Amino acid sequence: MTRLLTLTAAALVLAWPRPADATPLDAADVPADARWVFHLDADALRDSELGRDLIDALTDGAFDLEVEAFSDVIGINLVDALSSVTAYGQGFSEDATVILITAQGGSGNLEGLMLGAPGYNSTTQGDRVVHSFINEDNDNRMFVVIDRINGGRDTRLTAAYNSDLLSNALDRLDNDSRRGGVAVSPKADAFLFAYVTDLDAQAFDEDGKHSAILEMVQQLTFNMTASDRKLIAEAAVEVINEQRAEQMRQLAQGMIAFTQFRDPDDFDDDHHGEQMLAELARQIVVTRDGRSVSATLETEAELGVDMIEIISLHAHEEDDEEFELELEFDEEEDEDDEHGHRHENRRR
Repeated sequence: MTRLLTLTAAALVLAWPRPADATPLDAADVPADARWVFHLDADALRDSELGRDLIDALTDGAFDLEVEAFSDVIGINLVDALSSVTAYGQGFSEDATVILITAQGGSGNLEGLMLGAPGYNSTTQGDRVVHSFINEDNDNRMFVVIDRINGGRDTRLTAAYNSDLLSNALDRLDNDSRRGGVAVSPKADAFLFAYVTDLDAQAFDEDGKHSAILEMVQQLTFNMTASDRKLIAEAAVEVINEQRAEQMRQLAQGMIAFTQFRDPDDFDDDHHGEQMLAELARQIVVTRDGRSVSATLETEAELGVDMIEIISLHAHEEDDEEFELELEFDEEEDEDDEHGHRHENRRR
């Protein structure tokens, strides 16, 4: 499972370098009452030197063949075609979520693959075909529309677990004169952006251990950019008042300092990832401006690339362990079945 998740992230996020125009978030695509937004500008990532190094770390490493195979299955060269991924929600449940994916070229095998999905059905909405099928991971029905955009040159996939929400999203995309939209936009040149407001403490912290922190947060934004040979990540949180903001600053500063307790000489090869995380933490700068607290990391590209390679390696190791456990479990089941069969024969 870990390998699949990492592979999916690699395939969707990292694409092979080529000249491309950036695909920034269009705030008007997202309704003003969205409580969270995520946007990946894959084109902008490809255009940066750091992005190309990150891509090399993934596609030239352990996942190279798997990314290629996955692309063959869906009929889209994900390491070349993906332009952007946008997701937003007017709530924090799956049925309040809308996903927009744009890619250069056609839709590959996607429509055919959906036809073979459990519970497949299709309806029409104007000139569009609305595909739907059961997602076996959660047993919910997903609704999908595939449009050709930019004069038919490119593809946009719109998906939601709620058919009415899908219709509203399509109406918004079709309305060229639309106004408003989400109030917060990514920073210039950001290839990764996230925004959360009006947090539901219970949704994020079911056991209530951190509810006091979550309840004071009014807004959270995250931007990641690549400049020359540097990776710049900034997280900013806005809280209810300046007193709470100062508490939040102290909490962040204390957590960063806590990571430095361990002597760097204590790290061995098996804990190299932890050592690099501690090194990254040392480079984080925390500041406060009124009710807003920001944590900014600016690091050399090589450290980020090394982290990607370590994550890839550990993902494969964990999946290998899971596979071995599954084999052992299957063997135990076979032994139990064989034992039960012999027992039944003796009874007879």
